[in-house]
Amino acid sequence: MNNKQNERSKWGPMFDGQPMVPLYIPPDPLNPSASRWMSINGQEILLAVGEQLTVPASVRDAWENSARSAAAANSMMRQVVEIGA
Repeated sequence: MNNKQNERSKWGPMFDGQPMVPLYIPPDPLNPSASRWMSINGQEILLAVGEQLTVPASVRDAWENSARSAAAANSMMRQVVEIGA
């Protein structure tokens, strides 16, 4: 089994046929954990922080969507605090 096939096989059948893409999750000084947990359709995934990963495209897409949503929520919370101050 070549390296790409091995990378795909560890993800399980839910991700079969998806291209493998790079993902980097930068360290967060407010959350110093070495990994981040996520779930896609009930499949739990633990992603390393501060390392270049190779993941199925849907995992990267879900992570990026989550990061964008968190950034938007944090921005809105800062605005509310500034208005209320």
